[in-house]
Amino acid sequence: MLILSNEVLREVGRIKYAPELWIKLESLYMNKSRAKQLYLKKRLHTLRMDEGTSIHKHVDEFNKLMMDLKSVDNQISDEDYAMTLLCSLSLSYEHFVNTMLFGRESLSLEDVKAALNSKELKNKVSDTQDGALVVQGMNKEMSKLGKNICSYCYKEGHWKVDCLKLKGKKKLFDKFFASVDANIAEDRCSELL
Repeated sequence: MLILSNEVLREVGRIKYAPELWIKLESLYMNKSRAKQLYLKKRLHTLRMDEGTSIHKHVDEFNKLMMDLKSVDNQISDEDYAMTLLCSLSLSYEHFVNTMLFGRESLSLEDVKAALNSKELKNKVSDTQDGALVVQGMNKEMSKLGKNICSYCYKEGHWKVDCLKLKGKKKLFDKFFASVDANIAEDRCSELL
């Protein structure tokens, strides 16, 4: 009993035998009510990965919810957990999700987690290389055109990175593709569930 906090000791201090203590602790902290089951299922099924969140952090949050749910309800299959994890990913993982779903006979949670870890590692390596290429490309553009001449609109006073004309064009494309991706993702998750 020495490892219990003072608060817990006050609850169980008069109990002398281990089996009684265990039953009391279970009644206090292992509430397996139907309301708790439904609440945990709701949290698991509404979990969504924010753009920019690392896979490691998202999978950790998913595992926490999954473990909580397994402690009160052990009837969800491994394939259902895998499917829920795939549906919780952000839109930037759309192609990954499609790859995992199609062309497979079975889907396991461990396969999905392993593939996600590999993808995150690949993305980290790719981001490092892309950063080096951008710096190298900017140096080439500046040396070709001279100082403060945009290689997109060829006007003086700014570089391509700061070009308002190019940024406006990118905003239009981003807005269009975001709405298309949102519709596709909504259709995908509604069809799968």
